[in-house]
Amino acid sequence: MTVQPAGEDWPGLRLEYVSSPGRPGDEQRVTRLVFGRVVQYAWGQFEFPLSLGNPQDSGFHLIEITDSELVRRIVEEGHFSHYPPGQRAGASVPEDELRHYRLGFDEHGYYDVVCADLEITHTTTSDISPYPG
Repeated sequence: MTVQPAGEDWPGLRLEYVSSPGRPGDEQRVTRLVFGRVVQYAWGQFEFPLSLGNPQDSGFHLIEITDSELVRRIVEEGHFSHYPPGQRAGASVPEDELRHYRLGFDEHGYYDVVCADLEITHTTTSDISPYPG
């Protein structure tokens, strides 16, 4: 599992993880998620859940929470809530482009990401560097 910033012009987040079962030494599939124009993200342990809304929406896979309490709170109560409708996530991200994603891992916890862009790619362990960058 690798977590690191992505992009230089706008805050982003990149997650990479082995996404196929296999034995040590076997070639395995690696999934790379690059979240762009990130407004907020959080990591939590299942034993100590954060109050990010929609607790029923979870699993050990990537999901999009379409009726997100967190997005609603960002728009209605966040720093830019006094901006005109459409700009309440900030002037650079139209609020109707915001998406809330959640991704859970059995032994690692879960991530909640609110962003406007998501790119998903797959590679194999033989195609990646042991030193992310």
